[in-house]
Formats: sequence, C-alpha cells, structure tokens
Amino acid sequence: MAAIQSPRIRKVITIASGLSISAAVDQEGYRIAALDMSSGWDAANRMTFRGAASGASTFYDLYNASGVELSIASGAPLTSTTGRGLCFAAALTDALAARRYVKIQSGPSSAPVNLTTGVTVGVLLLPL
Repeated sequence: MAAIQSPRIRKVITIASGLSISAAVDQEGYRIAALDMSSGWDAANRMTFRGAASGASTFYDLYNASGVELSIASGAPLTSTTGRGLCFAAALTDALAARRYVKIQSGPSSAPVNLTTGVTVGVLLLPL
C-alpha cells in the first residue's frame, strides 16, 4: 500500500538580525495555519503582516474590515526563549488567505522593531 501524501506544506522563512520583516511566503492554493517560532523574538511582543497580490507587487500593511491591523497580540506567545508553535484563529487565517504573498513583521506597522538576533519561522500551510 502506498503512503498517504500529507496535504500540508511547511516553508521556512527568516527575519534577519537587524531587520523587522521576513521574505514573502507564497500561499498559492494554501493558507497559513500556524507558525513554528525559533527563540530570539525581541520585546516587540507583536507580530503584524504585509501582503501583496504578486511577489513583485508593493506589499501593504494588512487590516481587517474594522480598520484594525492584523496581528498576533502581545504577550507570552512571542516572548518565549525556547520557541513556540502558534496556531492561527480562523479569522486571521481567512484574512491572510486573501493575499497570495504574505510577509511577517516584528512590531506594528507604525513602529516596526528590528530584531537583535535572527529568527527562523516555520510556516505551516494547509490547502484552501
């Protein structure tokens, strides 16, 4: 019997030391469901997102219909020194799926926080 192929995809991105934003994740046909964070996330305690329709497009800060910036709230999930797995709420997953390309940013768009060490992020994608 052949092994069953998992529909999940895992991509790895980084936010380099001295920067506040990652390279883009291409979600074509998928949606971001979770992140595996390495240690080293600075005291920004907030993750926000930028999105674009194509990889060559301008990336825009992403907001919900009420004008609130899409984010993962401050606190323990982002301040772990041992790394964390972050599972997204359905509303955030759906909102991010509206853009094919997504970048992860440290801190709010109004005051991004450059990281003092590089952070590796495993991005778990599930089919739409």
